Amino acid sequence: MSFYLVVCKTHYLLPVPAQVIQQRHSCSLPIVTRSLGETSHYDGYNDWRVGDEYLDWHGAESDQGQHYGIPADGSPAAWTSNDPSNPGYQPLNTFGEAYWMIDFDLDCSLTEGGWFTVKGWLAGDAGQFSGLEADIVQETCTGTVGGPPPYASYSHMAKCGHINVFHYDRGDCTINAF
Repeated sequence: MSFYLVVCKTHYLLPVPAQVIQQRHSCSLPIVTRSLGETSHYDGYNDWRVGDEYLDWHGAESDQGQHYGIPADGSPAAWTSNDPSNPGYQPLNTFGEAYWMIDFDLDCSLTEGGWFTVKGWLAGDAGQFSGLEADIVQETCTGTVGGPPPYASYSHMAKCGHINVFHYDRGDCTINAF
């Protein structure tokens, strides 16, 4: 089973002119990715987050980093664990082994009432999962600030400024405060 965390800090970036967003795409959200660690475990994540300036549906950006010559497929995530003895340990992962994580700053005022949509994309040797995550119907999320999504979508609905946990190809979710 594959799970992922979307960690979105409540952070207001410098004002982004509307024409900059529209030049990229009307659904693109400017982001600043954050490091999850500096050990070799995070080399791929750190290499691919270079030049990743938008959370969007359009894959890698033209100036986005490469890892060993392999281009990014979009915004990267890193494999994490809740086990402090594991090289992929992340304190924000209180959920278990094998949670993929991305951490970024996002201006929440650019979202739909504090909500935005995400889907997983798995490339390479991902076992039973590969490609773009299937359409889902998100359930009411559990967690300290969970609840129902504000509108219908075939994607996961993440709440800006919180720790969002989704399950690949499933509608269950958890949203917690920091």
